[in-house]
Amino acid sequence: FRLDIKNKKADDVFFSFQSKTRYNIRLATKKGVEVKEGTKEDRTLKKKMKDAATKDKVQWIYINRIMLCVMTFIVSIFLFSYVHTLVINGVYTDPTEDYDVYRSNGF
Repeated sequence: FRLDIKNKKADDVFFSFQSKTRYNIRLATKKGVEVKEGTKEDRTLKKKMKDAATKDKVQWIYINRIMLCVMTFIVSIFLFSYVHTLVINGVYTDPTEDYDVYRSNGF
């Protein structure tokens, strides 16, 4: 985040923060955290990280998943219809004379 500190004293800026923020700053100082000005490489890295996480790319992933599901559904419909025609053709074309439908052997 950005903070306008032009023409302000360090104490005025520090006390303009909320108490929890001041506590965290003091704690970070105790732990040895140092703040430094970002370099051009830091800004470039930050821009690349933002570009990598844009909503467009995330939405593209979801579009690819949806298209995969739709294509899988279409292929399964064609496969089902092909198997269905094979079964129907088998029922109509298999000879029924081989089967003893009326049990003519005396049982």
